[in-house]
Amino acid sequence: MRVAICTGKFALTSSPVKLGGVMEEDERLVHGAVAPQRASPYVIASGAARLTDALIAFKATARDTNGALSVSEFELGPWESGPVLHLHETVDEAIYVVSGRLDVQLGNERHFASSGDFVWMPRGVQHTFACAGDDAVRAVAVAVPGGPENLFVEQAAYFVKAEGNLDPAALEEINRRHAAMTMGPPIEPRRS
Repeated sequence: MRVAICTGKFALTSSPVKLGGVMEEDERLVHGAVAPQRASPYVIASGAARLTDALIAFKATARDTNGALSVSEFELGPWESGPVLHLHETVDEAIYVVSGRLDVQLGNERHFASSGDFVWMPRGVQHTFACAGDDAVRAVAVAVPGGPENLFVEQAAYFVKAEGNLDPAALEEINRRHAAMTMGPPIEPRRS
């Protein structure tokens, strides 16, 4: 899966991913995410995901974990910028770099994170990242508590509906509904 910037937002370069099964409905919400009881044990195949309509591949959702966490996998192409500089008001995030090298901004500091490195991004701290190398970055992201998948699902639906005519104000409204705030543009990856 290839991820790119779409008018300053973290988005796929193609239409939303159709990867996995769709969850059943439930009335209980956790941070905007439907969260019934925990899912039964499962294994997700490489390239598959729990949601069929999110911008990135979610391996575990708030629904699966009773709201405890969400887990996703993403890829950035060589020297590709990631999301806009942003922060989450209600979610802590972490990234484990599987392969490649990330250039990460945490607050006002920049760091490199390579294969095997771990990045912690607590709520309230602005952050972004980019691929800083000739090889793509593959990473696993964790959000605590779960629920950010709902932001990615809503963004995906908006991108399809907008047909390339994106309204930054509409995207900001989507972000606000999910307690995510844009703080600045994406970063350009550093070479060293």
